[in-house]
Amino acid sequence: MTGMAQWPSLDRASVASLVDEICGIGNRFVGTAGEAAARSFLLDRFNAAGLQRVRTEPVELLSYEAVGATCEILKPFQTLRAVGLQYTASAQAEGVAIYVGRPSSIDDLTDILARLPPLNGRIAVMHSYWPWLFAELLVKKGVAGIVVISETPGGTISHLTAQLYPVPTAPSFEGRPLAVPGVTIDRDDGAQLLTYVANGVVRLRIEHSARYKPFTSGNVVGEIPGATDECVVVGAHYDTQLEGVGAQDNATGLAALVALADRWAGQDFRRTLKLVAFCAEEPGMWGATDYCRRHEADLRSTVAMINLDALAWALPGRRALLADPGIADYAVARAAEIGWEIEDLTNASLLRAADLNPFIDAGVPACWFWRFPPQHPYYHSSGDVPALLDMAAVSEVANVAAYTAYALLNDEELNLGRAQGLGAEEDPRGSSDRGDCSGLLDDLDKHLEQLRHRLGTMRVTLRLDVDGRNFPVVGEAVAEGSPSIKHDESVDQRGAATAQWVIQTRKVLVQSEFSNSQVRPPAALVDAYGVEAQMLAPVVHNDHVAGWISVHSSTRRDWSAADVSQAEAEASNISENLPSICQSLQETRGWKVILESSPS
Repeated sequence: MTGMAQWPSLDRASVASLVDEICGIGNRFVGTAGEAAARSFLLDRFNAAGLQRVRTEPVELLSYEAVGATCEILKPFQTLRAVGLQYTASAQAEGVAIYVGRPSSIDDLTDILARLPPLNGRIAVMHSYWPWLFAELLVKKGVAGIVVISETPGGTISHLTAQLYPVPTAPSFEGRPLAVPGVTIDRDDGAQLLTYVANGVVRLRIEHSARYKPFTSGNVVGEIPGATDECVVVGAHYDTQLEGVGAQDNATGLAALVALADRWAGQDFRRTLKLVAFCAEEPGMWGATDYCRRHEADLRSTVAMINLDALAWALPGRRALLADPGIADYAVARAAEIGWEIEDLTNASLLRAADLNPFIDAGVPACWFWRFPPQHPYYHSSGDVPALLDMAAVSEVANVAAYTAYALLNDEELNLGRAQGLGAEEDPRGSSDRGDCSGLLDDLDKHLEQLRHRLGTMRVTLRLDVDGRNFPVVGEAVAEGSPSIKHDESVDQRGAATAQWVIQTRKVLVQSEFSNSQVRPPAALVDAYGVEAQMLAPVVHNDHVAGWISVHSSTRRDWSAADVSQAEAEASNISENLPSICQSLQETRGWKVILESSPS
């Protein structure tokens, strides 16, 4: 595709004016009057612009209401300034502080923990902008609580969350909040704490008081109809964190979205443009997740999604693109056509932290242009104000995204296909031939945990047909507080009606509940392990059902086609790597997996 000589670009003054207007609403944290005012503002602006089918789509979520937070060094007694670490337990904890550093990834944290004493009963102290990456692992390691040291200066404290994405479904919101309390403390107080820790044993007492309750927010949607059934989604979140007006994050992206509505309403496009202002991005992309679930059928004809978020601030950050590989080359080329050469390109599935990720997980190629790094110094705090914005940079990024969207809307030869997620070179499965057998089985458990996390369920297991055994569990991922089933071989798996159905049909068994199901699960699954709904996806090798993936929910659940597709995809990936998995089981446990059907 060649560059477009004339296209309806966005005016810098209009974007700047909209940023000021949005910040004038005030704080827009989920459940506040400011959030409701922002929603009304968006409805009014979308209608005034002349968009069609303007509406609010309700989103059910588990809201967070801060009550208080304390962090105390018990000897010598000292009180540290603190705010609650969101989506941790509303509770008190006391224990010896242990500093786990500034991990950059789960693998990095795992390496750090291997060099430290056991975490059982201790208070983990860490530096991180993204504690949600690490909190569940720390809980599994037995911590009594979590303390995050804020990076923001001048007495401000970042508001952070211990759980992000994917989000669980109503009404149970299974797995939220985290089982232990957590707080985030002031940067200077954190430095003082680490001085004490470096010189001896420090005992901490932390308390996090919060209310978690079901809440109905809403996405605001407007459309510009196109000539075909295909569509492009452009979205921005309108909520903020708990304090401040969120100038960069995300008045900049929201201003660009409204500017698009004003500038492009009435344009003739080949594809329909859907402009979506998402609610509740900060606590876990609840709005984007709901949109993808609600519009599951429409996503089959959605060719791409562009995310507008935290576009730029005063320092000249690098020209960055987070994108699914399915759209990355296209987005890089479009940006280059208007002189914006990408300096940092990252697969968006490596850091699942923005509204584009639910779309990628649903199969829609998505991308996000922004200026990053450096990180905003007042990230998620009251210091994110308009005075720290460079509106020339904000407008520049907004127009790169707009130009790409305009191309997507009109490109007659467009054929991006579906989202690709993580490629083999980035996928732990790609290391299955490395000769480290125990590591391969650890990778298997990580993949099952990723599937469990994406689906928001209590448990995911892999059972295989091991010679002399009754389809034992060879891999398992379990939500905090849910019982493991890994070592229980008392149930006759081979004779169970559910297993026989999967073996005979070679299809995914989908059970939203059991009372009306003709295929009854083993009684122990319900009575002892609390399973109320499940999926079983067969693992087939050499025309033989060698096992299955089980996905367990503790509540009744209407499994979506996307849920089923994810279970099928994981079963298919395991099938491809089954010989290596079987070799690992043989060498580490002495188990021989049957890979072919017995002759009849």
